[in-house]
Amino acid sequence: MKRCIRAILPIAAQGIVYAMLICAMGEAFAQSRKQDSLIATVKQMFPDSLCAITLCEIAEEYRTILPDSALFYAKQAEELSMRLGFVQGLIRSLNIQANVIRDRGAYADAIIIYKRALYICDSAGRLIDKPKLFNNLAIAHSRQGNYVQALENHFQSLRIKEKLGDSLGMANSMANIGLIYKKQGQYDEALKMYDLALRTFKTLNSDVGMAAVLNNIGAIYRIREKYDSAQVYYEASLEVERRIGKQAGNDNPPNVATALINLADIYVEKKEYVKARKTAEEAFKLYSAIDDRSGLITATRMLGVVCAKEGKINEALSYLNRSIEIAQSLHEPEEMRDSYLSLSELYEKSGDYSKALEAYKNFHALYDTLLNLEKAKTINSLKTQFETEKKEKEIERLRQEKEIQELELSRQTLLRNSFIIISVLALALATTAYRSYRIKQRSEQVLREKNHALDVALKVAEQQRQVAEAQRKVAEEQRKVAEEQRQIAEEANRIKTELLSIAAHDLKNPLQSISGFAELAQEQLEKAVANNDASRGATVRVFLDRIYSSSQRMAELIKCLLETAVLEEGRIALNLTETNISALAEAVVAEYEVRAKQKNQVIQTQIEPNCYAKADQVRLREVIENLLSNAIKYSPNGKKITLCCEKKKEPARAELAERPVSVLIAVKDEGQGLTEADKKKVFGKFQRLSARPTGGESSTGLGLAIVKQIVELHGGKVWVESEGKDKGATFYVTLPANSTT
Repeated sequence: MKRCIRAILPIAAQGIVYAMLICAMGEAFAQSRKQDSLIATVKQMFPDSLCAITLCEIAEEYRTILPDSALFYAKQAEELSMRLGFVQGLIRSLNIQANVIRDRGAYADAIIIYKRALYICDSAGRLIDKPKLFNNLAIAHSRQGNYVQALENHFQSLRIKEKLGDSLGMANSMANIGLIYKKQGQYDEALKMYDLALRTFKTLNSDVGMAAVLNNIGAIYRIREKYDSAQVYYEASLEVERRIGKQAGNDNPPNVATALINLADIYVEKKEYVKARKTAEEAFKLYSAIDDRSGLITATRMLGVVCAKEGKINEALSYLNRSIEIAQSLHEPEEMRDSYLSLSELYEKSGDYSKALEAYKNFHALYDTLLNLEKAKTINSLKTQFETEKKEKEIERLRQEKEIQELELSRQTLLRNSFIIISVLALALATTAYRSYRIKQRSEQVLREKNHALDVALKVAEQQRQVAEAQRKVAEEQRKVAEEQRQIAEEANRIKTELLSIAAHDLKNPLQSISGFAELAQEQLEKAVANNDASRGATVRVFLDRIYSSSQRMAELIKCLLETAVLEEGRIALNLTETNISALAEAVVAEYEVRAKQKNQVIQTQIEPNCYAKADQVRLREVIENLLSNAIKYSPNGKKITLCCEKKKEPARAELAERPVSVLIAVKDEGQGLTEADKKKVFGKFQRLSARPTGGESSTGLGLAIVKQIVELHGGKVWVESEGKDKGATFYVTLPANSTT
């Protein structure tokens, strides 16, 4: 049975259902009596909702072996679910009925039932059931030849699966869409969808999905006569199919034989006949082992074709005649047609033209028969499509009439109820008015006597309340002002303390270095002059270089402090121009590649060309430089750094579908990563994080704070993502794209 029964029904009940199914299937000729007996047993054993689910499970099991019984049990489940108001059972029973009817070729009736089930899903908010219904509806439209509608249904299924987070379902939908594109001859679109599906199947380790998609991609390249590419994908499909069989403990999986036949066909086209023969013989053995006579037709015909190519005429004739015999015994005219064509070509090649003509006549007769069947099928498809549209219009008309009747009934009910309510309210108001009048007469005198005294007291109380309220507001305002001043003072004091601490700490060491090296340089210079020693001059040059380096560190710190102050005071004015962010990013990467090479690091780029935005080039360059510099600074030697730049679109809005909404810049490293605590304060000023420079570089603690302020001045956003310590980090910046590009 299927997984849902295992999850819902008790173990003992599952055994009973299995037993009932075995008995029922074993006595198919006593169908009516068995159906009634089975339904009665199920209703006695299970509660109502579980009974409906069980009937659906039984219908599913019967679907391929006894379609009439499947339809019967599904309708029983539908009736029970409708009585109970059990939406899940109702949707499932309708889906099973539509599947059975679709398999019989009554596509118009099946489509109507699928749409009824979808309407119920919408009414009940059952989003989870809609993907399967849309997928089945697409199959029905595809069999009608209505590929446009089939594509629309598959895309609807894909969008819902994406919303539900069903990755495996999304991959299956993408593969189905690829199949429709393939049937339409849109091979480029089909390959795109197959590629997306294949990536997802690989991520999910779904061998079954991978094998099917690889085989379909190979088929497209076979159609395009790109035999080398087709061979690569067929071989990959074969490898996956073998792995599936091995994992299942099946020594002769049927799909392996199918993959071998496809591969043998490619070898024939590439004139690699030895490989083709070996592969076809292996497929023949597999089909024989599992007694797949339909597969044996294909395998024997392929062996006949290979032998013919090798010039082994008698052996080829034997295989092709055997293929025709099996096809005749199984009544498969398409296989007979293909085998007769191969036989005709073989006789012609061997010079036996009379037999070649006889074989060709048989081929042509089968060809005409199948062509007529195909025409009849096409006419029937058009007819069923017309009937579908006609029935849908009739259903829509009846639905509208029903809605009008329901609205009219609701209006009449509303009018009747409104009249009753108004009458009751009017009576209540009249009674209340009379009682109020009597009370008013009795109390009017007393009220007049007390009104004056009450008015005086109220005036005094109101004046006192107003004075107290005014005093309270004044006190509250004073308290707020005092609190704001206290907070401002505390914040100013904190920033001053931090600034002094940073300045004292980060300026002290460079100043000491400058002072110490200056003294050493002076001593060495005096000795060099006194002793006329040229080697001391080189030593002095080293000291002077270190003095310069220390002074540069001080200048950088002072620059960051001043820039932060300017940004916070709002005194900066951006010089916004139409800027090519792609070119700017490439320029920064070129400048920083030297620094990366000093640490044996590699900077990779994924830059989409012509990403434009209104930006201050100088300030935006500072943002990219800061992010790239940090990635180099905090990454160990030999690691990879990636800079990406691309346009981002908003497909949900049709008017913006072809227009970039924003430009995304991302800098990813393989460095020390960020903890959760780091991520909360990473864009703060003077913050010390858990990561440390890996090459002894200095850090002011202001760079990322400046980045955040500059990006937000551009109307953009900046954030960071990291999976944790030692797992690297990725910094993202988004800027509004230039709407004119």
